Amino acid sequence: MKTVLVTGANRGLGFALSRGFVEAGWRVIAVAREVPELPDTEHVQIELCDLTDPHAVQGLAARLQGAPIDVIINNAAMYDAAPDAAAVTTDFATLTRLFQVNTLAPKMLADALVGNLHAGVDKLVVTMSSGMGTYAAFDEFHAQHWAYSASKAAVNYAMVSFAKLNPSFKSVLINPGWMQTPIGGEDAPLKPVESARAILGLILEHEDKLPNARMVDYTGKHMDF
Repeated sequence: MKTVLVTGANRGLGFALSRGFVEAGWRVIAVAREVPELPDTEHVQIELCDLTDPHAVQGLAARLQGAPIDVIINNAAMYDAAPDAAAVTTDFATLTRLFQVNTLAPKMLADALVGNLHAGVDKLVVTMSSGMGTYAAFDEFHAQHWAYSASKAAVNYAMVSFAKLNPSFKSVLINPGWMQTPIGGEDAPLKPVESARAILGLILEHEDKLPNARMVDYTGKHMDF
């Protein structure tokens, strides 16, 4: 049985991905700050962890020491404004936490679990990015939400760097699309379960569908940084 670790597993895309992997017969390590309402089976392991706390990440790595992990999905993220708010936050502490969650945590978690990836079969790290974090799709809205966009551009660089420094693994960025989540808002055209279903398919066929150190959207279409 293969194992996937999903961050931000208590809601939205992370929750939908976790359920999808359970249904696909995988063992799921669900990482979140709140307990997700996932199936209560021996194949679901819930780990409460604040990924912006280095000591908490070290503790998580210690608890998982020696456990093979085939796929890590860096999904946890935060936005720079409420979905229905035009104004981007200017609070320095909030902006700092945004970069901690969106940029630093994915790289630090992957680094902490290198041994687990070596013990797994797929050796795949998937990080949820955004078209807002690319220069190819840069527009006025992205510029207005510079903080979120910059944090996603930075995580793209961080996780490509992870691939460069760890040639035994594959590190892929995925744009999950505009979804009906606390970040995307109710007007988004895509439900998390729809994006999750497509991303699950990409991961299950990652040798053919996911290029190393590159970015694709949830349909598998290649995207430019």
